[in-house]
Amino acid sequence: MRQEPRLQFTKEERAAPELEKPIRKADRAADKAEKARAKIPKKKIRFEETVTDPATGKTVTRLRFEEVDKKKPPSKLSHAVRDAPGNAVLSKVHKHIHNHIIFDATALDYQRKFRNFWGSTRAVRRLNDTICIENGYSIVENPKPHGKSYNKWLGDRAKQSQRETLRVMIDQALEQKPADFDALLKLLEGMGCEVSRRGQSYSLKAPGWDNAARMSKKLGKGYSEAELRAVLAGEKEHTPTRATPQPEPKQEVSLMVDIQEKLRAGKGAGYQRWATGFNLKQMAQTMNYLSEHKLLDYKVLSEKTAAATARYNELSAQIKAAEKRMTEIAVLRTHIINYAKTREVYVVFQDIFLFKQSILDNIRMGNPSASEEQVIAAAKAAQCHEFISKLPNWYQLILKAYELDAGVRKTFFQNFIINASLKGGAIQEELKEREGCNIPWAILLDPTSACNLHCTGCWAAEYGNRLNLTLETIDSIIQQGKRLGTYMYIYTGGEPMVRKADLIKICEMHPDCEFLSFTNGTLIDAAFCKEMFPHPSQNHDN
Repeated sequence: MRQEPRLQFTKEERAAPELEKPIRKADRAADKAEKARAKIPKKKIRFEETVTDPATGKTVTRLRFEEVDKKKPPSKLSHAVRDAPGNAVLSKVHKHIHNHIIFDATALDYQRKFRNFWGSTRAVRRLNDTICIENGYSIVENPKPHGKSYNKWLGDRAKQSQRETLRVMIDQALEQKPADFDALLKLLEGMGCEVSRRGQSYSLKAPGWDNAARMSKKLGKGYSEAELRAVLAGEKEHTPTRATPQPEPKQEVSLMVDIQEKLRAGKGAGYQRWATGFNLKQMAQTMNYLSEHKLLDYKVLSEKTAAATARYNELSAQIKAAEKRMTEIAVLRTHIINYAKTREVYVVFQDIFLFKQSILDNIRMGNPSASEEQVIAAAKAAQCHEFISKLPNWYQLILKAYELDAGVRKTFFQNFIINASLKGGAIQEELKEREGCNIPWAILLDPTSACNLHCTGCWAAEYGNRLNLTLETIDSIIQQGKRLGTYMYIYTGGEPMVRKADLIKICEMHPDCEFLSFTNGTLIDAAFCKEMFPHPSQNHDN
């Protein structure tokens, strides 16, 4: 037995108070080891030594005995390694290369104790997987915290033990209603079971098994000789412990494994050997499938494949057509719902020029500034007074709308009512249902953080005046929004009118959208108004 040296400590280490306790524990452990080592029985070995007497010159042989530790007998594995050739040893010892991780609960300084938890286990596993991948070994992907044994995992597919096979055979024999116990034994022999009698008990051996099992309680509850005789005599009922195995379903042909791709993904040599065997089995199953269906002729196989492909394409086209029609129906249903919700408003505004003409007639008859009473009279003439009177503040809204430029009024109605509300609402509902997300009715944009004023308490002053959205960025946002059904855009800032040239350009690029702006109004001067409306009689659609 190899003696480990005692730990040596310097005077400074022994004088340190923080090391006093660990050193004392180490000394006690060394003392116990020496006492245990002294109790081990010794083995005496004889040594012969030849000594020459210098005075006489004679050579004398003396015997000397020494006590040594007994050697531990070699294990079976060491015998096998010593006697087997090198390649055989490697195949036995390294048939499945893997590693074991051992946790030492006590820290080296004896001050703390390791307590395992799921987080530390996962961390160690990640480190282990990294080392295995770096060295070309396979890892367990998505390991489960509590796995099953292999037989439990197989379930009904697991190979039956001999006792299970015998119990199933006895159940099948009992289903045939044998007259007595001897008839039961004959049925078992007819199934291939070997029946023998040893002393006062019978032994059964299932087909393909080398050992026999006694017909006793060890075979299972309800399967001993006495219990079976009682069942045959009608004294008790027999309850099978396992259902009769059903024939395995015919395995269909499946795809082969791309071994090279798996090796590049980190799989090891063990997986490569398994995948090679698996691919061979799949090739054999493919040949069997082709033989059973008489598809060994390439021409016949091509015809069958072409017919199946054509049928698949036909069904795919029918499915796509049905899906397209369903999409159209969904959009139509959304439009119908929106129309039903806004029908009364649409009826009032469906002919805005007719309503406008009625007001102009009142104006031309003597009152250049249309009053609320005159608007009411016009509404009555248009036969919509009853509907409008039920809604709050609609007359005030109509008066404000009438004060707008004709082109502006037309564009407002088209972009706000038709595009932003009806058309855009239908697109938003469709995308909301399909994508499962909320789509805004209006989008707020900050074209710039700059402002010509420095008002106390304004949040825009905190951002400075250097933040700007480019014209291309604003255009991209609006294009993306229109694809989502958003036609309403509101400018904030900063002062949006600092970028008025770009904003007007955006309006010209997207005339189907409604643009609103939060502004302090100081940059809307006479020059800007003349630029927007060069002549009072000219209509502007933007």
